[in-house]
Amino acid sequence: MRKKRQFSYDGDVGRWWLRHSLDSAHGRAYRNVANFIRDSFVRDPRLMVDYACGPGNLLALLSLRFRNSKLLGLDGSSYLLGLARRRFALLPQQCAERITLIETELPNLSLLRSKADLAIFCFPNMVPFREGDFPAKEFCLSEGDRKVARSLSLAEEPGGKDTGSPDPAANQRVLEQGRCVSFNLRRLLAPGGVCVRVEYATMQRHELSPCELSLVSYEEGSLDSIVDGRKPRLWFRLLASAYFRSRVLEDVYEQTSDERDREGGYLITVLRAI
Repeated sequence: MRKKRQFSYDGDVGRWWLRHSLDSAHGRAYRNVANFIRDSFVRDPRLMVDYACGPGNLLALLSLRFRNSKLLGLDGSSYLLGLARRRFALLPQQCAERITLIETELPNLSLLRSKADLAIFCFPNMVPFREGDFPAKEFCLSEGDRKVARSLSLAEEPGGKDTGSPDPAANQRVLEQGRCVSFNLRRLLAPGGVCVRVEYATMQRHELSPCELSLVSYEEGSLDSIVDGRKPRLWFRLLASAYFRSRVLEDVYEQTSDERDREGGYLITVLRAI
């Protein structure tokens, strides 16, 4: 019988992420994100989902700020979820008892029967659960959407400057994988629900070039324009974005060794589900 391949976040990758998530830069960032979300809601969401919650840093903070909400954490790593449970055991009982954790491969389109009011995707370091995961056709990306991804992967900036990827096919896979995640996030939300994405960034959203903005918008499901005669399916409307400088970008630099990934921080993007 073939041995099941271990999920990388149950091993070295998980320990790498735990080390980073516990440093002072990430601690400040998580508190800022939790406060930003708290300030964005007049009433407590009935149900909020932390997608790829890891060791539960953000869930713990949100449970203290939203005393009337149920919280659900999703992650594929039994190692990180075990650490999250230990973290929650230190919370006040009324906070801890409102948190539920589910170990699951992500994306997963059959997770919830009831729809959430808020979904959060914070500091994504997503890796496939198994090599070959994220097949677009299994996550209901239309053929038109996939052709848009191909067109965007080949796009050039005005003046002939390319978008930075030496491998358009790899860039297309990244776009499709990200869009699969966004589709999953949309499926978790009730119509009108809010998605908060917290992603590594080197600049504010309005500073992105037209090509860069199209790539970001396509991936997150908010691209409302025609690309080479095709219009991708629209899942979200952009509500707001806010940029914060932070050393959390060192996460990216450790993976790329690109000096451009040493200066920047993170971008909070708020989207409404259509």
